[in-house]
Parts: sequence; structure tokens; C-alpha cells
Amino acid sequence: MVTMGISVEEIIDKAKALKSLINENHITISFEEGKKAISNDAEAQKILSKLIQTGEKLSQTIYNQDSRENYSEELALLEKEMEAHPVVKEFLTHQKQYLNMLQLVIGKIKEPEM
Repeated sequence: MVTMGISVEEIIDKAKALKSLINENHITISFEEGKKAISNDAEAQKILSKLIQTGEKLSQTIYNQDSRENYSEELALLEKEMEAHPVVKEFLTHQKQYLNMLQLVIGKIKEPEM
């Protein structure tokens, strides 16, 4: 005999409650504040965009040593720009913490014993 167990609606309700908890966490709050700071700062947006583009180019040339060195130099220049404009570096730190937290939560959903 098969029992019905928990309904999909109950699972959705729990997911909404989890979303609320995640949204109230200090990591999420810092990440959201960082997103606002970036969106209100054109120079920070420009630096972040250049950083993303350079990272994508670098990942495409992973096996080409000469290209990697060219992009490594570009990344070094971008790092200097970030040091002069700390809102980008702070945003990236908060983004990493946020994504790590989500990855941890997803991991616990998949394998709660771990």
C-alpha cells in the first residue's frame, strides 16, 4: 500500500518559509545591499562588467599560455581599479558568500546527513 505522504503544496509552503529565512540572513542582506550599491555606481558597473568579460575570455583560453598571460595582466589592472573602487570588491565578496550559502542549503536538501 502506498501512502500519500506530504503534499506538493506543503513542500511549496516549506520552500517559501526557507526563502524567507534566507532573505532575512545577514549574508543575503549584505549581498542585496551590494547589488544596490553596484546599480547606483556607473564606474563600479563598468569595472564589474570588464572583470566578467575578462574572466570569460580567460576561461576560453585556458590551454593557451600566451593568451592566459595577456588576460592575467588585464586582470591585474582590473584588480588595481577594484582597489580604488572598493564597492566592486565588497560586492564580489558578498556574492561569493551568498552563493556559498545557497550551495550549502541545496547540498543539505539533497543529502541531509552530510
